[in-house]
Amino acid sequence: MARSIDYWYVRLTNGKVVRARSTKVLRAYIRSGRISPQVRVRRTKTEDCAALEWTPEFSDLLSRKKPGESGSGTHRPAPNRAAAPVPRPRVRSKTRRQQLRPIGVRGLVGELLNALDSSFNRLKLTTAAVTGFSLGLGLMVLIWLRAWFDEPWVLGASGVIGLLLMVAFSLATAVLTQATFIELSRLRPARQQEIRQGMAGRVLHVFVAQLLMAGVFVLALIYLRRVPGWILAPDEDGQILSDWIVAPVLALRMIGEAICWPMLSLTLLLGPILVIEDCSLAKGLADWWGLLRRHLGRLLTYEALALAVGVLVASPFVAPVLVTAWSTGGFTSSTLNLVREATLGMLGGIALAPFLAYMIVANAFIYLNLKYEFYHTQR
Repeated sequence: MARSIDYWYVRLTNGKVVRARSTKVLRAYIRSGRISPQVRVRRTKTEDCAALEWTPEFSDLLSRKKPGESGSGTHRPAPNRAAAPVPRPRVRSKTRRQQLRPIGVRGLVGELLNALDSSFNRLKLTTAAVTGFSLGLGLMVLIWLRAWFDEPWVLGASGVIGLLLMVAFSLATAVLTQATFIELSRLRPARQQEIRQGMAGRVLHVFVAQLLMAGVFVLALIYLRRVPGWILAPDEDGQILSDWIVAPVLALRMIGEAICWPMLSLTLLLGPILVIEDCSLAKGLADWWGLLRRHLGRLLTYEALALAVGVLVASPFVAPVLVTAWSTGGFTSSTLNLVREATLGMLGGIALAPFLAYMIVANAFIYLNLKYEFYHTQR
């Protein structure tokens, strides 16, 4: 994680841990009296908490002379001012907008909305639109191949097109994640040269990682769906297995498929891990597995919330395509049907651009939140 993110973990006197966005913000809270001088602070979760007087960034706030102290060394008790209310020092409006954020699930809903705001800029939407157009174009080519060629040729061409589409998606993941990370860590828009630096290696790592892990779950889904047909097929004597044997196998197949779909969505975290950490493929896969092992429940909750927001955002763009598909209906001519399906595929891919942009950016926010307890506060 870049050291330019100047945040602090603050353990309050009641034991609660909060996050301060920067040293400047925390100093303002201490100076204004909104945080007790008895709190303890640390930079990272692995460090021990230290008192403010032993922290160079805040020791000057506690070393100033307190009211009632004189230079002779004798302590004079301060007069009782209980009857007169003490005015609270005002905090400047700029620092008032910078808040301490609680650690945990509560802050993530706001972070997902911040991810939505971050994903709607020209660079990210353009990248997602090009990726969506590529997905629609690939779908159009697959439709044409299935209509014009036999099965062996279609299978090979489908594999090649699928790999090309995964490369396009890996490129979009690397670009959008790198741009998001630069924006959050340096608090400014990302520059083109910063995004392009080391891009080839990141795209290769993301492509291989997603091909391995997503491929495992996709193959599992394919073979799980073939299980009922296999066990219900008659044997050489024309006999079919008893329902008492088929029923448990069918139940296990349904449970396995229900598990594979959420796990497939968690492969989207491979992109943020490999891009933000800029690590090797083996290290990225190990970090991904460790993240799942420690935070599986939270990850599933976060991905479900992100998916819900993404569907809500994409619905105004996808709805016209669905209405167009319903209004055109079907044609008796196979050529016209082919043109209709190919056109709808391209339109659908472009309409999914906001959804793609948001899901990639949201997973970057999710990873930063879980790994570093990082919160983005809009200024």
